[in-house]
Amino acid sequence: MTEPIIPGGEETPKPLSYPERRATLRHRINRDARCYPYQGDRYERHEAELRDVSLSGLGLVTNQAFPVGERLILDLPRRIPGFPYGLSVRVARVVSLDSGHWFIGCEFTKPLTRRALQALLP
Repeated sequence: MTEPIIPGGEETPKPLSYPERRATLRHRINRDARCYPYQGDRYERHEAELRDVSLSGLGLVTNQAFPVGERLILDLPRRIPGFPYGLSVRVARVVSLDSGHWFIGCEFTKPLTRRALQALLP
């Protein structure tokens, strides 16, 4: 079994310091996105890069840290047919990266459909 890794932008991925707990298959992707706190100012969007996605959650890299448990809204800059706009996620893990950015592991507040997952994949 290979060791799971945390995607880290242009940095070399780092091994996880704990066992992989994800119940669904993770797909590595590289898509631009924007995110903002659910209760926050919707005009203060933070640029992010989607790094992986599964039916139950996603990982993204951004220059803004968010507290574990915070609910975020995720938007993609271009509409993708079959993928929801304004997707709600909850922060499950936050990892500081050497570049000064943050890896944010999120779980969907409502599981992603297979159709939406396939629409997001290259």
